[in-house]
Amino acid sequence: MRRTLTLLSLGVATALAPPATASAQWTVNTSTCGGSEFLSCATWSLGVVGTSYTLTVTNTSGGAPASNTLSAFTSILLGTTGTNTFGDPTGFTSSLAGWELSETGEGNPFNGQGLLSIVFAASTEQGINQALNPGETITFNWSMTGTGTIDQLAIHDQGGLTEACGSSKVVFTRGAQGNVTANQPSSSQIANCNGGTPPPPPPPPVVPEPSTVVLLGTGLAGIFAAGIRRRVKKN
Repeated sequence: MRRTLTLLSLGVATALAPPATASAQWTVNTSTCGGSEFLSCATWSLGVVGTSYTLTVTNTSGGAPASNTLSAFTSILLGTTGTNTFGDPTGFTSSLAGWELSETGEGNPFNGQGLLSIVFAASTEQGINQALNPGETITFNWSMTGTGTIDQLAIHDQGGLTEACGSSKVVFTRGAQGNVTANQPSSSQIANCNGGTPPPPPPPPVVPEPSTVVLLGTGLAGIFAAGIRRRVKKN
């Protein structure tokens, strides 16, 4: 009888327990910037409950210091600087259409920027046509088993202000004290690719007004007539 009551008590306690909610594992609410060719800026939040993950990213590159209204995030990745036993992500969903789960075992396109071990990767199906633009927010949900500390966020930005700026890759890394660092472009790259506007189109060719053409024609005719008179006098 006591065992029955104990089991019933446990069942009632479980039923009354509040549902599990995602805990914020890594949240950056202040626009943070970096990049390989030009500045890309973002805010993000990673929540985890059990094996369920939620990542929300906002493109903040439209404001200073990037001031890039053409910014276009086409890939967003998560990584770790330590050892981990994470499995492959499953059950992926995206709040915006056109994004898909990328294979994490196809090499590391961010290796030169400091991304050590990729554990999650999502990208657009059609390049910049479905990119995350300035002011837009995207949320990914997926399941993933294993353990480890996710302390890197990587973004591929294919929206340079000019063709010369090309694309840029940034890797944000969380330090032991919670501070965030990122790879940075040179000052000359920032001067050329951030805070400006696309170069203006070349000015249209100057077309003389009709009155100018008439005056020009009259002047040429007068010169021609004067030349004829001089020849007649000499003869």
